[in-house]
Amino acid sequence: MRSHLAASSFLAVLLLGAACGPADGSGLEPGTENREKKGVLLFLESRPVVTYQEADDGTPIVQGDMGLPRSMVLPLDSDDGDWAKTQQPLLSATWHRKWNNGVVPYVISSSLSSTVRGNISSAIQHWHSKTGIRWVQRTSEPDYVKFVYSPDGFAWANVGRLGGEQYVKLLETTRWGVIAHEMGHTIGLEHEHTRPDRDTYVNIIWGNIRSGFADQFNILSGGLMVGPYDDSSIMHYPSNEFGINGAATILRKDGSWVPANYTALSSRDVSSLQELYPGTGGGIIVDSNNANNNSTQARCEVSTSWTSSTNVAGYYGTGYWVATTGVSGDPASFWFYLPSAATKTVDVWWTAATDRSTTTPIVMFNTAGTELARVKVNQQVNGARWNQIGTYSFSSGWNRVAVSRLTTAGYYVVGDAVRIR
Repeated sequence: MRSHLAASSFLAVLLLGAACGPADGSGLEPGTENREKKGVLLFLESRPVVTYQEADDGTPIVQGDMGLPRSMVLPLDSDDGDWAKTQQPLLSATWHRKWNNGVVPYVISSSLSSTVRGNISSAIQHWHSKTGIRWVQRTSEPDYVKFVYSPDGFAWANVGRLGGEQYVKLLETTRWGVIAHEMGHTIGLEHEHTRPDRDTYVNIIWGNIRSGFADQFNILSGGLMVGPYDDSSIMHYPSNEFGINGAATILRKDGSWVPANYTALSSRDVSSLQELYPGTGGGIIVDSNNANNNSTQARCEVSTSWTSSTNVAGYYGTGYWVATTGVSGDPASFWFYLPSAATKTVDVWWTAATDRSTTTPIVMFNTAGTELARVKVNQQVNGARWNQIGTYSFSSGWNRVAVSRLTTAGYYVVGDAVRIR
């Protein structure tokens, strides 16, 4: 990563992004190893001419850490890119796609240390606690993200869903909050300070920017803006980014500084994601791991007969509960709180395997403990996704969705996650 964090409410045509913080590696200085080049971005209608560098594998890196497909950056031999803007086709229709149903399959390189793996896990947990975007371990999905070490001296990520294997490249020192930012770019979020409307909200102090880094602050026109400008976004540069001796490079209109945010997606980040990925937010998610739950509205309860597992890929969050069938009165209970009575749709997530029950009972209860409905699902299929169970009238207070063990003996049932929307 070469730049700090940037914005979730700005996407380039469909998607774009990546970034880093200086504490995570100094990055490539402009001109290092003759990697600095100029090119035309072919996926934006405005076809801007930008400065970029090439990573070790030849990937064009724009704005310090945004890894783009080579086909989307047209190299220029001179500073005049007007001919390219008029002659080259607009390629946005075939790139920058969103992830299907907001589900991002991933693998983690075995070469990454336990420290980096722990930071990745923390970043994933944060995304799951804030949004309905799901990062799931890859099974056989053709499009997926691989977390690997960066040979470039800075962390960066491919942007949007490119198709096939793509990367989030990290350093040993990359913090979990910065990883969460890089994951935002993988989802399709662009640097907030490059929004076309940014000059209405902040001032760029061009004279304070370190030599060679002015391109990091250029507006990228032609992108999709979602929601109002948000300088609290995890995707926004802080005031001293690339400043000479720490001087301010970006200030709010009232002259105040924009603080660094490396710890959380903002509320506007979350609302923007819900708009970009309909159906992934706006509800209560109850995870099997209570560390991922908001205790005021969600909790999971199981007995010691249930086993915590990560054996089958595609689980929600950090794992799931599994138990044998043929037992009565020992469910995995997913509790959720409603401030008032409401009709809600229940979705359930599980990991599929051939030893799962094909008649796993999912049972809905209201706050009085009255059974509202009982639906049997086949947990040998439709894994690593939300499965709609039905719509029911719940009462105010703590309601419950239970994964029952009372079905044909000789199989397993899984309690992974429940969504109420």
